[in-house]
Amino acid sequence: MSKYRPEKNLETHSPFCKHGRAASKITPFVASAKTSESVSEKADQFDKGVALANGVSKSNLEQSVRTLESFHTRHTASPNLSQVTDWLVEQFRGFGYNNVNLDPFTRNGLNLNNVICDKPGQNNATETIILCGHYDSVIANNPTNTTLRAPGANDNATGIAVILETARLLVAEPLNRTVQFVCFSGEEQGFWGAEAYSAKVKQANLNLRFLLNLDQMGFPSATKEVVIEHDKGNVLPNNDQPSKLLAQTLAQVAQTRLNTPIGTAGIERSDYMPFEARGYTVIGLYESGDYQHQHTNHDTSEKIDYDYLVNMSKITVTAMFA
Repeated sequence: MSKYRPEKNLETHSPFCKHGRAASKITPFVASAKTSESVSEKADQFDKGVALANGVSKSNLEQSVRTLESFHTRHTASPNLSQVTDWLVEQFRGFGYNNVNLDPFTRNGLNLNNVICDKPGQNNATETIILCGHYDSVIANNPTNTTLRAPGANDNATGIAVILETARLLVAEPLNRTVQFVCFSGEEQGFWGAEAYSAKVKQANLNLRFLLNLDQMGFPSATKEVVIEHDKGNVLPNNDQPSKLLAQTLAQVAQTRLNTPIGTAGIERSDYMPFEARGYTVIGLYESGDYQHQHTNHDTSEKIDYDYLVNMSKITVTAMFA
């Protein structure tokens, strides 16, 4: 996770991270009449999402995290990064998706790739949901070194694992909207992949209903809250209310239908920021614990709470029906 500083380049950027949210930044969710109405209006769709979410596999999540961790580094400038993108493409295609592509862009002289898997909506769907997270990793005390061991298990193999598990569960499910599963590169240098792709989305005039970003999802607080993030100002104010209502609607479904405690907080320092800056509705899922190992070689898979990651995945699957 890094701050939104797109002007920073690989040579000068020092990674920034949350090291867990201060408790004062997380607000316990309390349902309102408006969110209850929103949930009621979509009850049939949420029923489908909750039923599908029950198929989340903890072993699949753990296997994906461990595989991503097994790459020596996923540094954005690593000459071996194509091994990671090849593996991601292989996973999506293995689920049965046909429209899986690399999304190339150039930054600071580097030829980089996002990975995008499209699931078309039925009946010529006009709206799109983006489910995204970053696959790169970095070591904070030597951010330009492309050869250091950077396992990046929690930040952000967990997010990618949830995207993959969601894609697996949705492959045969007819949806009323197109879903794009997007794995971004260059987040740790200042959201490079998200910045490049959000510009393409804007230029293509994509009818984006919302974007859900997954970043650092495996380390809960003692109360096991999942934090649902929403927009609170940032670059543009007009997308705040749709983001807040969406986050609160999802929070109510998670608490009442998935039996998961929820806190809410503002979006910050991850790949949704370039999309928010272009006027889109964005939300995110984030862990509630005070994790101290991101951007170090101690960010390893045995520190992940996989039952918590299952809960994260269930909320993510259900969100695709919001």
